[in-house]
Amino acid sequence: MMGIVYMCTIQTVFFECNHGIINPDKMKRTFLALDIYPDEHFRKDIEAIRRALHGGQIKWVDPDLLHLTLRFFGDTDEHDLALISDAVLKVTAEIHPFQLTLNSLGVFKNFRQPRVIWIGSDHPAGLKDLKKKVDDELTRQGFHPEDKAFSPHLTLGRIKSLSAQNRLAELLEHYRDFTFYQQFIPQIVLYESILRKEGPEYIQLKVFTLEGIKGNSDTLSLQNG
Repeated sequence: MMGIVYMCTIQTVFFECNHGIINPDKMKRTFLALDIYPDEHFRKDIEAIRRALHGGQIKWVDPDLLHLTLRFFGDTDEHDLALISDAVLKVTAEIHPFQLTLNSLGVFKNFRQPRVIWIGSDHPAGLKDLKKKVDDELTRQGFHPEDKAFSPHLTLGRIKSLSAQNRLAELLEHYRDFTFYQQFIPQIVLYESILRKEGPEYIQLKVFTLEGIKGNSDTLSLQNG
């Protein structure tokens, strides 16, 4: 379990912890993210990248599900969900909406062994402030700091194999300093991710507006189709 660390002993069905009994069936795989809403031009750029890499084995992300992950929690129980919500609510009351620019194309792990293709973003003051304050508040709540440095990006696809490495090289060069899209960021979202064979399903657990909370009375289920 991410976040607060409890001393647990594994039983047949439940995890018995020093703060009570956690039913693993109630654990949710969660993350905090900024939603991205691509316009027609951005969608055409994404489609052009897909066409250029046609023939490879790549699991592409549905453009309607694009997001920038602020913090991934993994399996989270109800107790930690409440702590996360309290932490984010404190932070969003202090942060103003900001403009985000999506630019450049890149890959993880590296060019010779690419595993993920992504679009990067700039790092405006609003995003830096939001990320730092969220992390600081979560640390105060008892969550472990993240091991990796924050690298804001949108995952376009996960690469199993490429049909031609030179096409990827050409794309990376072409989009090196390319501005894909600019978007106003008015809120952040706490998501549950449900892994399915056809692709992940993301369910909104709570939406926080920058300068306050919008609410969580309704949930929105998005299916990667």
